[in-house]
Amino acid sequence: MSRAFLLLTCGLIAFFAVDESCIAAAPGSATLVYQQRVHALATPAIANALSPHVALLRGGTVKLVYRVGPQGNVQRVKVVATHPNRAITDLCISAIKAAKFPPIPQRVLKEQGQKWVDVDTEIGIDR
Repeated sequence: MSRAFLLLTCGLIAFFAVDESCIAAAPGSATLVYQQRVHALATPAIANALSPHVALLRGGTVKLVYRVGPQGNVQRVKVVATHPNRAITDLCISAIKAAKFPPIPQRVLKEQGQKWVDVDTEIGIDR
């Protein structure tokens, strides 16, 4: 699943895509549905964080894995791949940490057998 955004700021155009690869979730599972819901909220948060910084956007990719706790709080963010401009990676991390995600449903907690869900997000920037 991929979502693309076109950012227009000060006459500059940048294109970036946010892609999710949900970790260890079976198709049709409650965990996959929750991961997709979290991703749907993370995508605009990342877009909003990057949009004021179009001048920094150059081609590259940021890959993050973030852990969402039972109340929807981000417990940690792991950087799997950094953008050539570290400021872009830092903006993506900050956006994920500040995002408000829904609490994890009991069915998901039961499927997971743990009190968190990991979500994998890739932000590709083509400029």
